[in-house]
Amino acid sequence: MAISKKGFRKIEIDGQKFFWKVRKKISHEEWHDDQYAIPIQHESEGQLLLAYVGYCRSGYPERDSFESITPKIIRECIIDAVKLGWQYNYPGKPISLLDGKLSNDTRRAKWSVH
Repeated sequence: MAISKKGFRKIEIDGQKFFWKVRKKISHEEWHDDQYAIPIQHESEGQLLLAYVGYCRSGYPERDSFESITPKIIRECIIDAVKLGWQYNYPGKPISLLDGKLSNDTRRAKWSVH
């Protein structure tokens, strides 16, 4: 499963190139305050990582907690996932990074209680 190259962004970490995307349109899940999953993939089109960053881009105008998804956030997600065992250059089923843990559950994120 590869990310469509249309609208992708590139980031290089330790000589490895990764692609990531942020949807322009707010998804149904985000509209209802569910976390946004950012797809990240190595240039070799290996295993897809869905990184949950702990917030959404809610469509509610009264919500003022919107944060930008920056390359720094993506870099940290990639580094954390690799340390946790993400095999980014090998094919495999997509995995998710949520609350500092890798999981095979990519269907939906749950808000963590802090």
